[in-house]
Amino acid sequence: MNAQRHAMAMVFTAATLAFAGSAMAGLRANKTVQLSLTARSAFGSLASAYNSSDTKSWVVCSLQGGPGSTQAIECSARDASGTSAMCHISSPPQSMVQAVLNLSDNGVLSFQWDERGECTMVMTYKDSTIRPRGL
Repeated sequence: MNAQRHAMAMVFTAATLAFAGSAMAGLRANKTVQLSLTARSAFGSLASAYNSSDTKSWVVCSLQGGPGSTQAIECSARDASGTSAMCHISSPPQSMVQAVLNLSDNGVLSFQWDERGECTMVMTYKDSTIRPRGL
């Protein structure tokens, strides 16, 4: 009886560890840089671009400004095929400024532009499915 309990305990422990290991692993996604010149939109994860095996991908937004000067935002992206796009906006709305300020190394960036190349939307978010930069 003691040997049977020990065997059952071992099976239970192994099953618990197997389940816990899979539960802790979590979903993984690779949000590569994607551009649509027709839809005038770009999307991608900073970490996925950094970790990419190609040497072409990037996605970035920068906020310029200083005391007494007008703020400006410039966003650009290039995908693995080398297609690139850029937009710029002077005196951006506070929502765009906040989106750029909230961007992190492991964040996802999406932006859109109009026919003049002016940024019309900037969105950022964090995503637990993305492998961190440099790993």
